[in-house]
Amino acid sequence: MSHKRITEKMKQEMVQLYRSGLSQAEISKQFDCTRQYVSIVMRELGEPARKPHRTKEEREFDREIHRVAKMVVRAAKLEQLHGTRYMYTHYKCRCADCREAMRLYMLSLREKEQPPTHGLSGYTNYGCRCDICTKANTEKGRLYPESHRRWYKNNRQKVYETQARWRKENPDKVKEYSRRQYEKKKKASENLATS
Repeated sequence: MSHKRITEKMKQEMVQLYRSGLSQAEISKQFDCTRQYVSIVMRELGEPARKPHRTKEEREFDREIHRVAKMVVRAAKLEQLHGTRYMYTHYKCRCADCREAMRLYMLSLREKEQPPTHGLSGYTNYGCRCDICTKANTEKGRLYPESHRRWYKNNRQKVYETQARWRKENPDKVKEYSRRQYEKKKKASENLATS
């Protein structure tokens, strides 16, 4: 958009309107130009930009509203996913609908024809429980702890930081977990005392 038709007199008018309380967007509509151009004119003529008068509490309130809105949207999305295998495997949901979805998926695996190659993929992708596939899955389970320990050893600092951040963000869950652990130990000691 060309602004050659805006004269110096018009620029002075823009400044006067801005000082009277109009926003740059409102001025741009009056002079049929962009808000960015009005901002440039203000800078050229040395007019300081008005800052929005928001207190720290208002900014924090806006952030909190935004955070809650994101949580509500996420909860709504998760609600739509209930009754799917995705919720069962990724979010560890064990409601009746999600368990049923997983059960049907496992049945569909078992109804497939025999896997093209037997082994771990046959066990996990086709639900094959022949000796070869079962042995491959057992071997994977035996090797998993060692690979997990190796990964943990190499990424120990990252794990500690993630855990610390999670504890800081979820103090209620940490308290609940501590309470459950305490009750579990108490129950175990009571059972030991009675036996």
